[in-house]
Amino acid sequence: QALMDKYRIPFLLHEHETEVLKMAAGSATMFGFDFRDVPKPTAYITEGKPLQLGDDTLQVFHTPGHSPGSVSFYYPAGNWIISGDVLFSGSIGRTDLPGGNFDTLIKSIRTPLIGYLHWATIFFTHAKAQRRNVKSNVLQLNLVLSFPTLPRSPLYTSQEKPSFRQGCRNPGHGR
Repeated sequence: QALMDKYRIPFLLHEHETEVLKMAAGSATMFGFDFRDVPKPTAYITEGKPLQLGDDTLQVFHTPGHSPGSVSFYYPAGNWIISGDVLFSGSIGRTDLPGGNFDTLIKSIRTPLIGYLHWATIFFTHAKAQRRNVKSNVLQLNLVLSFPTLPRSPLYTSQEKPSFRQGCRNPGHGR
């Protein structure tokens, strides 16, 4: 809240992320942070509704799976994507945290992000900003397409509200 007040900036998130936000103070404590004053969202980010930042416009994609309200942003003028915790350099985001779901994450990558992996620069979370060439993006694409548990039919649409307590089927993380 202090940053919002000091810099007069809004606090935006996807509506499906409100349950995660409610747990922010407890999560912060696990990592040694004191986060008692959890801000309330100023507004909600919605897929398909452009996000205006000064003179620049970002396209918003609801990309759940890492968490129910994960979003990715595409900047057409610069031809880049901020993938959030959906994609990592050479891997995908975790799904073993509350609200995560492996099948939903894979579907989020396959639609709408998959088309951008061929030609856009992708900025990954938890890594230095990096430009990925087409070859690297195609390797990432092949990684996503190689998962044996890919859904054969749509599991999730952005109009559905996912269950926050969905179980995860991320290999190596148990249930």
